[in-house]
Amino acid sequence: MELPEYELVDSFPVGATVVDADGGTVDAVNGTISWTVPAVTQATLGASAPSSFCYEFNVAIQN
Repeated sequence: MELPEYELVDSFPVGATVVDADGGTVDAVNGTISWTVPAVTQATLGASAPSSFCYEFNVAIQN
């Protein structure tokens, strides 16, 4: 399994303040946070790689 590098973008509520974007880039004007997710190849996963995997981002916001 191989996946190219891609950008993940999520939005947050109007009026909220991002306290921790977990490495993402905050666009306060448009209310979004974006992360660059690195490419994944069999070589980077290794021979015993699972058939599925996930990335998790934990964002803290306040009103």
